[in-house]
Amino acid sequence: PKDGNSINMADMVGQSDNVVGLFLNYQIYSVIAYVVVIAILIPFYFAWIDKRDKEKGVLNDEVEIPQIIDPKCPTFYILFPWLPVVFLFTAYFFTIKLDVVTANFVSISLVFLVEFARHRNARKLGEDIMVILKAMAEIFISVVSIIIAAGVFAEGIKALGGVNILANAVSNLGTGNFAWFGILLSIAILSFLVYFATVIMGSGIAAFNAFG
Repeated sequence: PKDGNSINMADMVGQSDNVVGLFLNYQIYSVIAYVVVIAILIPFYFAWIDKRDKEKGVLNDEVEIPQIIDPKCPTFYILFPWLPVVFLFTAYFFTIKLDVVTANFVSISLVFLVEFARHRNARKLGEDIMVILKAMAEIFISVVSIIIAAGVFAEGIKALGGVNILANAVSNLGTGNFAWFGILLSIAILSFLVYFATVIMGSGIAAFNAFG
């Protein structure tokens, strides 16, 4: 529920303070479905990739495996990335108003205090937070560029009347017993439109923002 697409979806339907509720009531079913499907297909897909690469002789080259060095921090630090999720779900079940941004800032503040208690060095904390902010800035630049490109593409489709054509085609399918077919067809078309835009642009957030 702390994903950017979930936040945007909640804003679109006017429930920016109910991201967890939307996730539990609507998204969780599709999430479970595609997680199961992906978990089943991944072994077969990579087995096919390995077989294809072996036939082409790609796997004959030696691959340098980088050494993985454990960071110098306590093991319980692996729980810190889960803090925003824990805060969001706790606030939801205890009917406390808490948005995603606030949950993230509270989590960062808590980690900041833990780091200060551990190192007793404010300058080191400042240097560490600068690394995080620089990484966020680099991601922000690339994502915003893709979002702008996706937005131009989406506006072009709207200007050409693509959305109106789809709406008219669905409305002409009829009502009553056949209304469900029109709804499913429109959902499928729009979903594949976002999917193909995601494949082309390499960003699901950009495609969702543009076509949302």
